[in-house]
Formats: sequence, structure tokens, C-alpha cells
Amino acid sequence: MQYDINDLQVLDVIAWMRNHPERFFDGQITGNALVTALVKQIHKLGGRDVRFFNHDEWHAVVAECDWLQAGRFTANEVETFGRMLAFPEGGQNSIRAEVLIGAFASDVVTITKDGECRVTGSASLPECLNESLRTKNWARAVAFRMAQVPA
Repeated sequence: MQYDINDLQVLDVIAWMRNHPERFFDGQITGNALVTALVKQIHKLGGRDVRFFNHDEWHAVVAECDWLQAGRFTANEVETFGRMLAFPEGGQNSIRAEVLIGAFASDVVTITKDGECRVTGSASLPECLNESLRTKNWARAVAFRMAQVPA
């Protein structure tokens, strides 16, 4: 049997991830699981001062280094949260954790000294969380709010 270009289908990676969360998580998809994956990644990229915050349904991770620009494979904010990027620093077949946040969070905001980038969603950050993320001169902060995930 021979295949040609018409046999190929374009895969919506985010939709596929949402339909197959068991490929990425052992149990329930939670904000804490996403935070843990991101913190581990930041440490592998050399981040040492990494902190996380929770407020109501929001989760946030901050670091003294801009980890989005670290590693062998980088992209802009929207692309990093919207597609699978290889993460060889994490081992064979590893992907960057940001795409998991992009797939399973309804609102994602990233903040640097240069400003704020809303990756997805429209909900405003709670004021107390917004202040916490901007209090110290962090190189990068990411805040997200979980989407409702089917059981």
C-alpha cells in the first residue's frame, strides 16, 4: 500500500492532549500537578530561586531567570504554550511543560519586566496575586487558572 500527501491529517495537538490526559498525568489533572511539572523544568534549566503561589483557583510560578528563553528549543510565549516543543534537558522524548498549561488552563498570563502577555483567556488576575508576582523583580512569572476538565 502506498500513501501520498492526501493521506496525511493535520493534528490539533492541544485538542489531542485534552482528549488523552492520561499520556501526561498519572492521576487527576490539577493546577498543582502543572506547577510541579513547570518547577521541575525550571530547575533543569538552571533556575534556583523558583517560587509558586496559589490564590483561589489561580496558580503562579515565578523565577529569577527567564526560563522561557532558556534551553535548546525556545519560542515566543504564545507558541511555547500552544505547541509541543522538545525538552532534551528533561530526557528522551520530553516536552516543555508550558504546553500542558496551555492545554489544560483556561487563562494563562506571563509577566516579565517588559510587560504582560495574555496567552489565553480573559479573566483578570486577582489583585493580591498580581501584586505578589510584581513585588520582586522576577525575570519571569506565569499565572494560570484551570479549565474544567472532563472526568
